[in-house]
Amino acid sequence: SKTITVLGSTGSIGVQTLDVAERYGYKVEGISAYSNVRLAEEQCRKFGIKKVWKKEELKSFQKKVRE
Repeated sequence: SKTITVLGSTGSIGVQTLDVAERYGYKVEGISAYSNVRLAEEQCRKFGIKKVWKKEELKSFQKKVRE
Protein backbone atom coordinates (compact mmCIF):
# COMPACT_ATOMS: atom_id res chain seq x y z
CA SER A 1 0.00 0.00 0.00
CA LYS A 2 1.31 3.45 -0.91
CA THR A 3 1.00 6.50 1.30
CA ILE A 4 0.75 10.07 0.02
CA THR A 5 0.39 13.64 1.29
CA VAL A 6 -1.61 16.01 -0.90
CA LEU A 7 -0.64 19.67 -0.99
CA GLY A 8 -3.50 21.94 -1.99
CA SER A 9 -6.09 19.23 -1.41
CA THR A 10 -9.05 21.58 -1.73
CA GLY A 11 -8.08 22.89 -5.16
CA SER A 12 -9.16 21.23 -8.40
CA ILE A 13 -5.95 19.19 -8.84
CA GLY A 14 -5.92 18.21 -5.16
CA VAL A 15 -9.54 17.01 -5.32
CA GLN A 16 -8.74 14.98 -8.44
CA THR A 17 -5.66 13.54 -6.74
CA LEU A 18 -7.75 12.39 -3.78
CA ASP A 19 -10.24 10.78 -6.18
CA VAL A 20 -7.40 8.83 -7.81
CA ALA A 21 -5.96 7.91 -4.40
CA GLU A 22 -9.33 6.53 -3.35
CA ARG A 23 -9.79 4.62 -6.60
CA TYR A 24 -6.37 2.94 -6.37
CA GLY A 25 -6.32 2.37 -2.62
CA TYR A 26 -3.62 4.85 -1.64
CA LYS A 27 -3.49 5.85 2.03
CA VAL A 28 -3.64 9.63 2.46
CA GLU A 29 -1.46 10.57 5.41
CA GLY A 30 -1.78 14.34 5.28
CA ILE A 31 -3.19 17.31 3.39
CA SER A 32 -2.65 21.04 3.16
CA ALA A 33 -5.43 23.53 2.54
CA TYR A 34 -5.36 27.26 1.93
CA SER A 35 -8.87 28.57 2.50
CA ASN A 36 -11.61 25.94 2.07
CA VAL A 37 -11.64 24.66 5.64
CA ARG A 38 -15.02 22.97 5.28
CA LEU A 39 -13.82 20.79 2.37
CA ALA A 40 -10.57 20.01 4.20
CA GLU A 41 -12.59 18.81 7.20
CA GLU A 42 -14.69 16.58 4.93
CA GLN A 43 -11.54 15.14 3.36
CA CYS A 44 -10.09 14.42 6.80
CA ARG A 45 -13.19 12.51 7.84
CA LYS A 46 -13.44 10.61 4.55
CA PHE A 47 -9.79 9.51 4.46
CA GLY A 48 -9.08 9.34 8.21
CA ILE A 49 -6.41 12.02 7.88
CA LYS A 50 -4.67 13.14 11.07
CA LYS A 51 -2.09 15.58 9.65
CA VAL A 52 -3.36 18.87 8.23
CA TRP A 53 -1.44 22.01 7.39
CA LYS A 54 -3.42 25.19 7.02
CA LYS A 55 -2.76 28.59 5.45
CA GLU A 56 -1.02 30.20 8.44
CA GLU A 57 1.37 27.28 8.89
CA LEU A 58 2.22 27.25 5.18
CA LYS A 59 2.94 31.00 5.19
CA SER A 60 5.22 30.57 8.20
CA PHE A 61 7.04 27.71 6.48
CA GLN A 62 7.45 29.73 3.25
CA LYS A 63 8.90 32.61 5.25
CA LYS A 64 11.44 30.31 6.93
CA VAL A 65 12.45 28.81 3.57
CA ARG A 66 13.08 32.27 2.11
CA GLU A 67 15.32 33.35 5.01
